[in-house]
Amino acid sequence: MSIEAVVPPGRDVRIAKGQGALEAKREDWAATHEIYKLDADGPYVHPPDRFNVHFEVEVAQKSIGRKMNLREISTCTVEEGKIAREEFFMMPK
Repeated sequence: MSIEAVVPPGRDVRIAKGQGALEAKREDWAATHEIYKLDADGPYVHPPDRFNVHFEVEVAQKSIGRKMNLREISTCTVEEGKIAREEFFMMPK
């Protein structure tokens, strides 16, 4: 399960459930954005089953050419050795 901080442009839901929905979400994001910079810091482990990653991303929405600087924290929960849940939290600019 993937839970976004806000409803992304062009989509009507914040939550994606299931492997197919997660793959479609990632493919859609990659197809609709041009990535200029992507930095990831972490993981920051929270035993027994969670970790966080801090992301800073500079992207442009291809449809309108608008550049954005995004700062997010991703909190992931692991079950049976796989990420079962990811939650994204927007950081202030």
